[in-house]
Order: sequence, then C-alpha cells, then structure tokens
Amino acid sequence: MNTDDRTATVSRVMHVPATYIFAAHAKPAHLMRWFGPVGYPVTLCETDFRVGSRWRMAMTGPDDVQGAPFGGTYMDIVPDSRIVYDNRFEDDGTSMNLQNAGTMVMTTIFEEENGATTITVTTLFASVAMKDDYLGVGMTKGILSGFDQLENVARTLQT
Repeated sequence: MNTDDRTATVSRVMHVPATYIFAAHAKPAHLMRWFGPVGYPVTLCETDFRVGSRWRMAMTGPDDVQGAPFGGTYMDIVPDSRIVYDNRFEDDGTSMNLQNAGTMVMTTIFEEENGATTITVTTLFASVAMKDDYLGVGMTKGILSGFDQLENVARTLQT
C-alpha cells in the first residue's frame, strides 16, 4: 500500500556523531532541553526508553499555560540508528484545534558519515486530512526548530 500521501519527512545534517544525537533522545533530562519548537519548552516528560514502554510529554507556551499531554509507545529502538514510536494527543487534538487528530507513527533515522549525522524524521499519519491538519499548525516548523536545539544538546553530550 502506498502511503506517500499520508507521509511527511523532515531531515537535517548535524555535525555530531549519531551516538550523541541518539543519546539526546533517551533520557527525559535531555529531551526537555531540545524537544519541540523554541519558546515551547517541554514541562512534562515521562519516558521509559525501551521497546514496548510508554512515553508522555507536554509543552508550555509563551502564555505559561501547559498544553495537552501527548505520547505513545516505543515500537522499535536500534541504538544510534533508529527509533520508532506512535504519538497522539490525550485530548484528541482539541487543544491544537485539530479536526483530524489521531495516532501517527514517527520514525527517526540516524545515518552517520565522517562524523556528521543525517537525522530524518518521517511521520505516517492516519489520513491525508490528519496530515494536512498537523502540517497546517506548524508541525514541520516545530520539528526543525527542535533540531536546532537538538544539535546543541548533542554537542554538549559529546564534550
């Protein structure tokens, strides 16, 4: 089945080895320093970084109001290579004014070459309408903003 119409991909080259970028995904203390767009810090982070375990986060906006929690289950973890998890809002997206919220599957791939790592996040949405909703509220921009912060955290872990 072709899922291209329900898929969005964001990628960035970071000049940090994959092991440090991967490590920044593995602990709440690291995730809270980079996940999400600048200006929307993670203020709730519960994660058990193992296949089959749950994770849960919430971000707080510039208005100091914590948004609805979101989270899911880790489906696949391959150190320094891949993380796959599902993800959904606990309030079915009403806090984000999403009409077509639901569960998405996110795959993060780490490909290292000569000390630089290409990180690629691919999101598979349940429907085209869901994809349009999430991209319409700035999901891609938020991921890219998070990447800026992630690279800084990974560099800190490297030193």
